[in-house]
Amino acid sequence: MTLACERRWEPRDQVLPRETQLEPITRRNPGVRSKFRATVLVSLLITQLIIVLALYLLAGQITGTAQANHTDALLEAAAVESADRIRTHIEPAEAIVALAATLSSDPGLSPPEFRSTFISAIARTPQLSGVFIGTADGSFFDVRQTEDGIRVKTITEGPSDRTTTLEILDANGTVATEREDPTDTYDPRARPWYLEAMADPTTLAWTDPYVFFTSRQLGITAAQAITRNGEVVGVVGADIELGSLSTFLSTLGIQEPGGTVIVDDSGLVIAHPNPELVQRAEDDEFKTVAIAELDDPFARAAIASLVEAGPDDTSSLHGFSGEDIGDARASFRSVPIHDGEWTVGVFAPEGGLVPSLSAARARERLLTVAVGALSVVLVGFTALTVTRPIRDLEKRASTDPLTGLANRRTVLRAAERAAAADGDRGAAMLDLDHFKQINDTYGHPAGDEVIRVVASRIKDAVSDDEASVGRIGGEEFLVIFHNATPTEASQACNRIRERVRSEPIPTTGGPIKVTASIGLATVDSICTAKELLASADTSLLEAKFSGRDRTIAGHYSRSAPEDDLDTVGRYEVLGKADLEEANIPAGRVPR
Repeated sequence: MTLACERRWEPRDQVLPRETQLEPITRRNPGVRSKFRATVLVSLLITQLIIVLALYLLAGQITGTAQANHTDALLEAAAVESADRIRTHIEPAEAIVALAATLSSDPGLSPPEFRSTFISAIARTPQLSGVFIGTADGSFFDVRQTEDGIRVKTITEGPSDRTTTLEILDANGTVATEREDPTDTYDPRARPWYLEAMADPTTLAWTDPYVFFTSRQLGITAAQAITRNGEVVGVVGADIELGSLSTFLSTLGIQEPGGTVIVDDSGLVIAHPNPELVQRAEDDEFKTVAIAELDDPFARAAIASLVEAGPDDTSSLHGFSGEDIGDARASFRSVPIHDGEWTVGVFAPEGGLVPSLSAARARERLLTVAVGALSVVLVGFTALTVTRPIRDLEKRASTDPLTGLANRRTVLRAAERAAAADGDRGAAMLDLDHFKQINDTYGHPAGDEVIRVVASRIKDAVSDDEASVGRIGGEEFLVIFHNATPTEASQACNRIRERVRSEPIPTTGGPIKVTASIGLATVDSICTAKELLASADTSLLEAKFSGRDRTIAGHYSRSAPEDDLDTVGRYEVLGKADLEEANIPAGRVPR
């Protein structure tokens, strides 16, 4: 059962119990301090001399920096130019699809009436290999560039029959040949471009890259649904071949072993300066190539460096390295494509774009490594020599050797800081119930094991940001809340108490069930550590006198009239709402 009351203590000449008296801060030995300062000064002077020497010897490093900056600028310029080329490459498909979708929304127009519009678009856009319309009944109208000229394919689905007509136009747009193909089974409604456009009729859809059946070229299809009077009646699409992107990359002037590559967000290779690497033959068919399969280790390493950097790295430049590659630099740009994106990567060995400076930079690197190693060794040795004894002394001076918590001096200093701060603060004293019986029954080694486990459970119940925890002696612990309302502090105390009593503690003398009493004092105004801890100690006494294994919460205040107080203080029970929020049953603790 958890009981709590709020008590308001007024400032009195209360004397802390002996075990909670604040210890004075002793001054350091002036001789030790002088030696420490002299050691630090000498160390800093030596370090500074090394830095000056390194700066003098590494003046030539400016050349390397200029070289790196020049390489980065060239890589970034090539990446930006490539990203712009992607946009200009696919924009014609977006434009013709948007135009055709708008015109097709007119019920008075049928697909064959778009013949001249589609032919004109293909004639002026080399990468546009085909424009087509598929309707909901399975009809299909397709204008496409082939080796024989422009081909017009018309599939008409009637109530009981299907007609497929193929026309080949000459350079003047006149029908040179025409025939029917009764064996054609093409159904646009089953194609990925049709299905993706129908999935979201309000937006333009792009398919994943694939190898076109007719041209055997890698390409991508843009498609958009056709709507008439609010009803989706078909889909218009356009095929864009991507081979000219590979041709463009080969003109950027990035010398091997550097290069460029374009991949989509699934890792498929869109373009490479060597177009033969973008597709692979398999069972008499051409397949797309993933970046992991690309026969270009430099490109694979460059894209891997981008993946390793992760989506949170917004920088377009990355340094990377790989087997048989050495140190390299890469610049990346992303181009949004529908609900995904393509990535352009331009990469080169460090200094690979300005080879005339490589030899000089190599010599400077050797010098940098030598001086840097000397500096690191000297500074590291000095720092270790000076700070190791200090760190050891500080740790021993601030840590309780049995529990690893803050010791008495350290946690009492935390109480001093908390008392003098602004806002809601608090202090909780915890005492293990009947601990003398544990020592008498199981022995002091078992008692020490209990104290160690209890210390660990207290630390588990509160975070470092929430409170400072320390052992102030014997089986007593002190928790200083940095920024907690009375309700929050009470909840934390109950968490601690429940965690302490959660299960028996295994010891060499057998499992021991342990409970604790907690006295909490909170304050929202500046007070002294003596006042804060005296208030917490009074609450702890009330917790023990009223039955143990409980939390008693009080609030220190300077506001109440002096004549309202007795020698212990005046009780004010926490409000019901506050108690429910803190999960503490309402009630008045008997004196």
